[in-house]
Amino acid sequence: LAAGFGMTQDSTWYPPQWRRMQEMREGYDAIAKSLVTIGIDFNWLHGDWIRDAKIEDGWLVAANGRYRTLVMPQVELLPLDVAEKIAEFQKAGGKVLWVGSLPQLGDAEGEHDKVQTMFAGQQVLRPGDVAAAIGRVVQTGFELRTDQAPMIARFVRDGRRINYLVNYRDKPMEVPLESATNAPLALQVYNPADGSITSHQTPATVTIAPQSSLLVVDAVTKP
Repeated sequence: LAAGFGMTQDSTWYPPQWRRMQEMREGYDAIAKSLVTIGIDFNWLHGDWIRDAKIEDGWLVAANGRYRTLVMPQVELLPLDVAEKIAEFQKAGGKVLWVGSLPQLGDAEGEHDKVQTMFAGQQVLRPGDVAAAIGRVVQTGFELRTDQAPMIARFVRDGRRINYLVNYRDKPMEVPLESATNAPLALQVYNPADGSITSHQTPATVTIAPQSSLLVVDAVTKP
């Protein structure tokens, strides 16, 4: 990487490589923030893990995880064996989101054309479009589905599925609650601000106060 910079009395010059690295970092940050905001959990996968992954019923099984979507941000160089596994994943029904660019280079000169041809013409997204392209996701083992407005964390305690909804904005948030299976789902909503507990059945709507949160519990055990 050739790098250098010069300064004058009133300006600073950075080499194009630095600007490109800054754009990539900003893109990564925008993607991560958008996914966390709508409650989508994610991991970073090394190329070797993808290369060695198995494809099972449309899932990429890699590094002790199972994935239905791969987000590929600013990937311009992609080894051919990794590209082939990604193409296999796509063919099996997996979703691959290219962000900012399509791969143009392989690991060796003889791979470049093959890698380019493999993904030529596929859609390229902006970082801010990734969350919408993934859509509403319900974590495995959970049934409650909502929109992309609140931040969401999900966990299980004593056999109860708990959905922690956070309104990070400065105005009230109306949040629709739906069942991912379309079957009615009994819920209890705990408001940590005032200690109140209310019962609901999907489809329903709850209001979260500004800078506040609700705990929405399903699979409620009757006494």
